[in-house]
Amino acid sequence: MFLSSSTFKAFADSINLSENEGIKRNYEKNKVISSIESVTTKTIEKYGLKIGIEGKKYTEEGLFQEILQYVMSE
Repeated sequence: MFLSSSTFKAFADSINLSENEGIKRNYEKNKVISSIESVTTKTIEKYGLKIGIEGKKYTEEGLFQEILQYVMSE
């Protein structure tokens, strides 16, 4: 779950992931990446990752509701 572009960039730096590189390791396997809003989603996608959940309301609560709906539909 990423609540801002800067949070994602810090994560990417921590795993030595650079833009347009994509995941060459199994980081994405069996994981769903969630983003609070479209700007954060675009940042994450620049790194070659797929977003599974995006908040419709650009708040923590809005993203949490989307995650709950996703989990309940599984």
